[in-house]
Amino acid sequence: SGLRADLHSVWGLQINPSLSAAYIFNNNLLAKFSVGKAFRAPTFIELYNPSPTNIGNPGLIPERALSADMGLEYVFQKVEKSHWIE
Repeated sequence: SGLRADLHSVWGLQINPSLSAAYIFNNNLLAKFSVGKAFRAPTFIELYNPSPTNIGNPGLIPERALSADMGLEYVFQKVEKSHWIE
């Protein structure tokens, strides 16, 4: 879990929280979940690039995202390593 705060000169204060959790069912099965927000302001080049092959766009707005991820992790067989010294 976390919290990120960005103070951008144009877009102001942006707060982006995230949350993660896991649950161990037994020695072989683990469930995972995470969710979070993100913010990305356009770069100077993306806004004002004068190149004819990649013209900047001063009308761009920030990207905002909400993402979630979940999964199960199953261990079929635990392998123990042995180191032989001769």
